[in-house]
Amino acid sequence: MALESIKAVKQAEDEANDAIQKALMQSKEMSKRADSKAMEIYKNSMNTAKQETARILADAQLQGENEAEPILKEGGSDVEKILNIDQAKIDEAVILVTGRIVRKNGNN
Repeated sequence: MALESIKAVKQAEDEANDAIQKALMQSKEMSKRADSKAMEIYKNSMNTAKQETARILADAQLQGENEAEPILKEGGSDVEKILNIDQAKIDEAVILVTGRIVRKNGNN
């Protein structure tokens, strides 16, 4: 009977060790799956963030272009006005400015 008890205890210990080893292996596998899932979630989050960043930048670019367009048009029309000033008016302005300079500084 003592031998049978020892064998039963030994068998129970072996079964317990097997169960512990199996639990450790399952734990490692679960940890690997969790790491893999975490990396997948991280990559998806980064991709989503990059896409959102690109969308925000594109929206900002478009908004900037829309705001700049009327300013550029107005500036372009002002440039055209300046470029199309009658030469007679330019000559008249030159005479007025040089006349003021000469009167102010004297004719040296």
